[in-house]
Amino acid sequence: GGAPVRLRIEEPMPQSRDERIRLAFRHQPEPAEKDTTKWVWIMDVPARQTQSIETGVELSAPADMIIDFGWRH
Repeated sequence: GGAPVRLRIEEPMPQSRDERIRLAFRHQPEPAEKDTTKWVWIMDVPARQTQSIETGVELSAPADMIIDFGWRH
């Protein structure tokens, strides 16, 4: 048994700090809400079940531009 749980997941939208960099996003599932700073998913998750959210980012920039993703190694 057990009741489903309603979740609200908010994720900040990646921001480009240079207008020459273009970002395109792909989501599965699509967010229920979007604005210029965040994505919001609202999901009902059945008891003892899992849900996944996948987000892809496609980046395009000039070939001579050095990109620092800021990831820790």
